[in-house]
Amino acid sequence: MSPTDVDVLQTSHEVWVIDTCSILQVRREPSLASRRARTYSAMAAAVKNGSLVFPTEVHGELDRGRGKLSPGSTDEPYEWAAKARDAATRHGTDFDVVKRVLAKVPKVLDAEKPAGADEADPYVLALALRLKEHGHEVTVISEERKDRPDKMSLTTACGLLRLYCVPLMGFLGDQGMI
Repeated sequence: MSPTDVDVLQTSHEVWVIDTCSILQVRREPSLASRRARTYSAMAAAVKNGSLVFPTEVHGELDRGRGKLSPGSTDEPYEWAAKARDAATRHGTDFDVVKRVLAKVPKVLDAEKPAGADEADPYVLALALRLKEHGHEVTVISEERKDRPDKMSLTTACGLLRLYCVPLMGFLGDQGMI
């Protein structure tokens, strides 16, 4: 074990890894309509204290989706992620772990998506798995529940990788944010 691994283990704590769909869910969830700003603020505090993280690819997916809103609309999910990006992505990417994830759950990649920009799912899983292997108690936050013949949901992939997975409302409730 390297000194870095020891440092990580000595400071281990509960970490939540959020997927793109769950950041978007804050805007979509009717019960959060009147308190979205407070929800994003609470999530920002969780990023700041190190308990909520996401890989860079989550920010990339949100960035690519920005043009889908009507002109003049505010893209709260993207703006929140952009402000949180530096702190939330501080763990970086371990491409060896990404390769291990894809070897175990290759169908987590969506065959119907065009080639080009990286999908966030394998990176969310790799970040969660790496943090778990370093002694953290890790839970993935995702709304993805439905498997298709050519695409495995993030929830199923989490199960196969022995990672916990809950939807956004479960996270918010557990953390006292709603």
